[in-house]
Amino acid sequence: MKKVSILLLLSIVVGVSYHHFFNQKNELAVTIEPTVELSEVTDQQKLPVLASQQSQIPQTIETATKANKVASSDQQQNELENNTSELLENKPNFLRSTSASLLNNSFLLEDSSVSQASVIDYFSYSDFGYLIEEISQLDVDELSLSRESSLLTKISSMKQTNIIDQQHACRGKLCFIELKASSYSDEEIQSISQFGSNYAFTNVVQNESDETIVRAMYIETENPSLLRVTR
Repeated sequence: MKKVSILLLLSIVVGVSYHHFFNQKNELAVTIEPTVELSEVTDQQKLPVLASQQSQIPQTIETATKANKVASSDQQQNELENNTSELLENKPNFLRSTSASLLNNSFLLEDSSVSQASVIDYFSYSDFGYLIEEISQLDVDELSLSRESSLLTKISSMKQTNIIDQQHACRGKLCFIELKASSYSDEEIQSISQFGSNYAFTNVVQNESDETIVRAMYIETENPSLLRVTR
């Protein structure tokens, strides 16, 4: 009976001891968890060094972006200045005229002849858009407006020439045009000069896109047959 009691007592003690150890394991497992919830810990508390580095990254990117923009802007400005400088250096003499009268005198000489040098400068100048812009800034009179109107009416009447783009300017007795066409008629191109009594210079070429480029200059004169070209 005593043996049974002893065995029963031992089993109770062992059972209680094991249960207590299990609880201790659970309590130990709980104690290693953070005393503060992770959601309550700020990024700066978790990784103070990384947080500092992260705060510098946007500033570094912003600084680099601004530097690139400034460099790009400076490069574009330098290219613009270089192009402008090149245009000014290669500017033909007739484009240095400060009035429509001086422009006319660059082509029409006192002996009623045409300056060959100015004609060559006109047809050899590559940037026709710049040329037209410069001429268009000169003073305009009624003769210029009348001739320009007649010129445009003549160009618009062409049926066999498909014009893609055109630029023109008239000042005094001079009219300048450049036409870009996908197809054209020689007869129509030659007939443009008939918008008035003109001495005409015309050049027709094909560009890399197989488009026809017509550049012409028309000088008003009472008798075109008497006008001559001199050096």
